[in-house]
Amino acid sequence: MGQREIVTRGMLVEGYMAAKTDDALTRKYLVKEVEKYLAFRIDPLLSAILQMMKIFELDNHSNNIKKCYEMAVPIFEYLDTLDEYERIDLEILSRVICYHADFGKTYELFNKFLDILNERCAIDPSYNGIRISLHYNLTNRILRAKFIDEDVDEELLEEAFTKCYDLVMKVCKQKNKLPQMYTLEIRFGLFHQNISTVQDGLEKLQKTKDRDRTNAARYEISDYLPHIEGDFGVGLRRIVIGQRITKCYKELGLKRGELASKLHISYARLSRILYGLESITADILLTAADIFGVSTGYLLGDEETAEKEADADVFMLNIRAKIHGATAIEKAAVLEAVDFTLNVMRKK
Repeated sequence: MGQREIVTRGMLVEGYMAAKTDDALTRKYLVKEVEKYLAFRIDPLLSAILQMMKIFELDNHSNNIKKCYEMAVPIFEYLDTLDEYERIDLEILSRVICYHADFGKTYELFNKFLDILNERCAIDPSYNGIRISLHYNLTNRILRAKFIDEDVDEELLEEAFTKCYDLVMKVCKQKNKLPQMYTLEIRFGLFHQNISTVQDGLEKLQKTKDRDRTNAARYEISDYLPHIEGDFGVGLRRIVIGQRITKCYKELGLKRGELASKLHISYARLSRILYGLESITADILLTAADIFGVSTGYLLGDEETAEKEADADVFMLNIRAKIHGATAIEKAAVLEAVDFTLNVMRKK
C-alpha cells in the first residue's frame, strides 16, 4: 500500500469525521485511530469502515445499527480468510464482535477467538486487555439479542451474559476501572430488568465525569428501557426522552442550535433536556413532536401510557394558563378538581 493511498484514504475518512462530529477531541482521537489501522496490513477500505462504524457509535449508534451490521460483513469475511491472527486482527474482532447480525454465529466466533486469546495470554499477558474487551463488548450485543432480536435462546443469553459479566467485573474491581464497572452494572440491571440497579449504576457513572461512557450508557438505556415493564421513574424517563429527541433531530439533519430556535428555548436548556438533566414541558414536547412528525408517546418512550400522561400534562398546562389571574382560593379549588380529573385520565 503506497504512501499516497494511505494519505488519500486518511484524508477521506478524516473529512467524513469532521462532518459528522462536533467535538474536536473526538475528531483528534478518530484521526489517530485511522492512522493506527492504516499503519498495519489492514486494507484501507476496511480501515475506513472501522472508523465509519466508530462514528456511528458516537453519533447515536442505535439509529444506525442495521448499517453497522452491513458494514461489519466484509470485516468478518476478512477475518475468516486468515490462517494466523496477528494482534491487530484480534483487536478488530474484539471491537466489532457486537455487530454480527446473527447472535448464534456471534457466540460461536466469540468462543473461537476466546480460545486463541487464552493461548496467547498464557504466553504474553498483554493480550489480556483484548480478551477483556471481547467480553465487555459482547455484553451490549447480548442486550440487543434479548430485547430486539427475535427467536434467541434465553438460556444461551443467560450463559453468555454471566460468563462475560463475571470476568469483566472481576478485572474492573481489581484495576479500579470505575467507568467500565458502572457501565457493566447498568447492563446487568437492563439484562435482569432491574430498574433500581440501572438507576444506581447511572448515578455512579455520572460521578466519574467520563462523558463518552456516560453518553453511551444513556443511549443503551434509551434503547432497552422501553422494553422493560414497570415504572422506571422520572430520571430514566428523562434519558429516554432526551435520546429520542436527539435521534429525531439528527435524522432530520438539524443542528442542536437550529432545534433550540424552533422550540423557542435556549441552547443550554435544550442540552439539559437532551442529557436528561431537566424535564421536558408539555408545550416543548408537543412542538418537538410536530417538528419531527412523531407522536408524543414515541418521544416519551411509550406509545400508550405515555400518550395519556402527555395529554394530562397538556390539560394541566392549559388549566394553569386559564387560572393565571385568579385568586389563591379560586386556584386551590380549581386545582383540586384538576387533580381528581387527572387521576381519572391516567387510569383509563
